[in-house]
Amino acid sequence: MLIEKRNSPELNDIVTLKLVSGEEIVGKLVEKTVDSVFLAKPVVIVMQPVAPKQMGLAFHPVLGSVETGTIQFSLAGMAIRPLKTGEDVSRNYIQATTGLVTANADDLAILTP
Repeated sequence: MLIEKRNSPELNDIVTLKLVSGEEIVGKLVEKTVDSVFLAKPVVIVMQPVAPKQMGLAFHPVLGSVETGTIQFSLAGMAIRPLKTGEDVSRNYIQATTGLVTANADDLAILTP
């Protein structure tokens, strides 16, 4: 089995995992054990209409009826184990969960002569 080290998540990385039930979960990796991972502020990625004939990604709470802090996810319930989340989704996740807007390389290009 080939394991890509560059996409192997570290603590405090924003990660994505896929459950065997099909949900795609994004959250901040705060702890790893032999049989589970703990994610802070986890959200489910869903597709929703953004314009006629156009769909986009949206974040929904994993548990809508409770205050979501840190949730434990069993590795046995995962179809795909945690991987580092792509830059665009990570940036949007941070903005959605903290209110902070992070700069990207395109934003910094206007500052260079």
